[in-house]
Amino acid sequence: MTTAPFPHRITAAAALVLAALAAPAAHAAVVAQTAAPISFTGNGDNQATGLFSAAQTGDLYIAMTVRLEAGDLGANNFLALWLDNVTTGAHTNRPNVGLKSNEGSPGGLDWMVRGSGVTGSFAPDQATIGSTATLWAHLYKAGNANYNRYDLWVNPTGSWTDVLATTPEARSTLNSGLSSISGYGFRTANLSGNDRFTVQSMVISNTVPLNLVPVSAVPEPGSISLALAGLALVGAMARRRRAA
Repeated sequence: MTTAPFPHRITAAAALVLAALAAPAAHAAVVAQTAAPISFTGNGDNQATGLFSAAQTGDLYIAMTVRLEAGDLGANNFLALWLDNVTTGAHTNRPNVGLKSNEGSPGGLDWMVRGSGVTGSFAPDQATIGSTATLWAHLYKAGNANYNRYDLWVNPTGSWTDVLATTPEARSTLNSGLSSISGYGFRTANLSGNDRFTVQSMVISNTVPLNLVPVSAVPEPGSISLALAGLALVGAMARRRRAA
């Protein structure tokens, strides 16, 4: 498992709680994950990039939670996770999954997946500022040497195995031109003013994960306080037993 060079700000207490929440991820072959939430403003092709420890040639499973913090959703506000063999360039002809807002019909669609090019396949779910969405995506090869299928589910329920057995909400059948993938990162475009979007967590695995999002976002301060209070209670009970 590699640790990506994502910028992060996390307290020691939060790190301890996050480590406990993240423990189930050990059962899946995680090849990349965020260390903490990442907020995006402005535009760039290669934000928060990384490389796998080894090139991947099999199925990839992506779980990502995105919160639209502030601003507005104009035409083609863009925040996507790209997969490629390099961490330079625009990655527009490579697999992308994420937000491409207010596109198509009905009503302007928002969550997309694409294997190549600039035209996405869209899920029917719509996004609003202040909302959070969990995206599951499955990138694989179907009768081809290159990755040419990219499936997307928005806010899925149940296990990965359950969801993979259902029809995806969006599917791209565009040929990525890639037979292997070794790099990943985020691209933003057409953000302006006070547009601010946060990727609360992201995990890429090369085996079917056990959980919805194997790595949880950093808990709210109240959750950390409750966890620490619980540890204090356990300590107090242990002291009482020793005193008895």
